[in-house]
Amino acid sequence: MALRCVMAVLLLIFLSACHPWQKSNVLPAQLWFEGKALRCEQAILINGKKWHLQHAQLFLTDFRDQDGNPLPLKPGLWQSEHTALLTLEKLGCLLDKQTPANRNVVFAESVNWQELKQLHFTVGVIPEENQHHPRVQPSPLDLAGMIYSEEGGHRYARVDLLSVADHWSYTLGCPMPHETSELCPEGGPVRYQLAVSEDSDVLIFHLDQLVKGLKTSRRHSCSRDLRYEATCQRGRQNLANGAFTLEED
Repeated sequence: MALRCVMAVLLLIFLSACHPWQKSNVLPAQLWFEGKALRCEQAILINGKKWHLQHAQLFLTDFRDQDGNPLPLKPGLWQSEHTALLTLEKLGCLLDKQTPANRNVVFAESVNWQELKQLHFTVGVIPEENQHHPRVQPSPLDLAGMIYSEEGGHRYARVDLLSVADHWSYTLGCPMPHETSELCPEGGPVRYQLAVSEDSDVLIFHLDQLVKGLKTSRRHSCSRDLRYEATCQRGRQNLANGAFTLEED
C-alpha cells in the first residue's frame, strides 16, 4: 500500500512537470525575430542593413476568454486592472537589473489554461483610459515615452530601431480626441484572438512580422514627429496579421 501511495505521488509530480501551465496567473511574453528570441545587443538584418533594437513597448488591454468573459489584471507598477505595458527590449542585458522592464502579463486570479480555448486582447488601452491626459493617470499609463503628444493620447505600441547614422520608428496610436479607429484608422487599437493549446505557454511578439514589406529609415518612420503614411498603414496591417502568437517556450 505504501509503495502504491509513493508511486501515485510520483505520477502526480511527473504529470505536473509535463504540464506546468495548467493553472497560473502569469503569462510571460517575449520578442522574437525570425523565429528566435532577440537578445540584448543582437544585430538584426532588415533590407540588407544591420539594426539594433532600442525600444519595443506595447499596451495590451481587455483580456477575455473565448466566451467573452473578462480576465482582469492585477494592478501594479506595470499594469492597471485592464491594461498591461510590456517592455520587451534589452533581454539578457548585463544591466538588466538596472533597466526597468516588464515581460509578464499578471492576471488578478489564476487562469485554467487547459480550459481556455482562446485568448482575446487588444493592442491599445480601453476608451476610459484614453479620455484623460496620460500625465494624470496612474502607472503605467503615465509613462512619458508612451504619451502620443502634449495634447494627450497614448502610444499603443512603440518600436524603435537604431543603425549606423540612421534610425527607424513605428508608433501605433492617435492623439486625443481622435482615439477611435474611425477617426484615426491607421493608428486605432488592434484586436487579437489567439488559439490556446497545451503546448503554448508564452506570448510572442514577432518583430519581423511588423517590419515585413516596410522601408526602414528615418524618413520612412511612423512616429509622433514624422508620419510616413505608407508605414503607418502597412505597419498596422502587419501588426494585426500574425505579429502575436502563443508558442512553447
